[in-house]
Amino acid sequence: MERATVETDGTDSAIWSAWPMRTASAVTAKTAVVSTGLPAATRVALALLVPLLVAWWLRRDRPMPTPAPVGKRSPGGRLRRLRTALQRQDRPKLRLFGRAIGAARPRLHLARRRGDGLRQGTPVTLDEESGRHTGDRLDPRLAGTRADRAGRAWRGANGRRNDERRVVGSSGEGHGMGYAVRIPEGGPVDLAAIDARADGGLGKRDGEARFEALAAELGELQELLYAAGTHALLVVLQGMDTSGKDGALRTVFKDVDPQGVRAVPFKAPTPLELGHDFLWRVHRETPERGMVVVFNRSHYEAVLVERVKELVPEAIWKARYDHITAFERLLAENGTVVRKFYLHISEAEQEERLLEREADVTKAWKLNAGDWVERRTWGRYIAAYEEALARCSTEAAPWYVVPADRKWFRNLAMAEVLVETLRPLREGWLAALRERGERELTLVRAERERVQARDPLR
Repeated sequence: MERATVETDGTDSAIWSAWPMRTASAVTAKTAVVSTGLPAATRVALALLVPLLVAWWLRRDRPMPTPAPVGKRSPGGRLRRLRTALQRQDRPKLRLFGRAIGAARPRLHLARRRGDGLRQGTPVTLDEESGRHTGDRLDPRLAGTRADRAGRAWRGANGRRNDERRVVGSSGEGHGMGYAVRIPEGGPVDLAAIDARADGGLGKRDGEARFEALAAELGELQELLYAAGTHALLVVLQGMDTSGKDGALRTVFKDVDPQGVRAVPFKAPTPLELGHDFLWRVHRETPERGMVVVFNRSHYEAVLVERVKELVPEAIWKARYDHITAFERLLAENGTVVRKFYLHISEAEQEERLLEREADVTKAWKLNAGDWVERRTWGRYIAAYEEALARCSTEAAPWYVVPADRKWFRNLAMAEVLVETLRPLREGWLAALRERGERELTLVRAERERVQARDPLR
């Protein structure tokens, strides 16, 4: 800190402290504070506090810039390509510089999408202040739900209109779930109309705080499900390569009891599995009552991969949609709650994640030689997913499209769906636990009385 002492009248002195401060126009300025007759601690406090207050005052009404689309000619696209090129160099310093660019690059919105996961048919406008796509109207049936009240509470605490920018499910059914898009039964599906970079009008910090609360509640609900033993939960995860199925599994279920959760990954069918019908290997992995099972990929591979790669005739994979819905209806009728999630990432985000894996040797084990070959059939996979979601989303086993370009928002959307699904079952589980507890107490007391009656010392 630079200091200059000025003598006045031979008796008084003034200490001037100057330091650089960045203003709203990005120009470095010198701010001086005069302090006469103040203790040293007070002068130091003023020297630190005044520039912060001035900087805040200058920036408080500064509008947020409208984000640019990430395209081949956009600044975000050029920055991404520069970072990728640097990361692929052999020189360590260039690779390190490329990683620094990746860490500093802002997460730009894909403005070419038609809305942040808004319900089909909802008018879409552009918020001039934030640059986000918003709907002119929200589903009135969401008003008054638990999630809507939570949104209003957060708006009051943070001064942001979060609840007015939520991603409304395409079904409009409500259920208090607004971050994931619920596919209506029998309705058309247009994945291009759902923004993979949607954030629900939340910042990352707010979103992560909400997720932590939901994850803790999910852990409590899973404990009740396990103890009551009246229901089971089957979670199906599907998505393109690098969509985050493994990460969602680790993060969303981080607060649940490991004894009550099992993850089942489905790879290419083995010769034994190929000798049975396509549902055989799946049915034997479904959860018993009291358990939670998460499918990392699932029986839907039979109408996705086998369709795109033409491994079976068209007549066979077309008939499988009816078999799948009948199978899931059977599970639901026997007490299994089925929730299916399609983790929706953009083609540009997938490319970026693949290149990041190539640049980081600790993540290279996730790569497959066919990853780049599969990208050539992106459009065919999207068409296969759209038909599978439309044909197999039912009231008993609905599909949810989860915007997954932002990992924190992906986790939040999944946790909200699961909590809002299990929450109505809480009272029934508590009643079952009380009944079970009374039954066990009766048996324990009877056994204790029998043992005491036979004790010769009593």
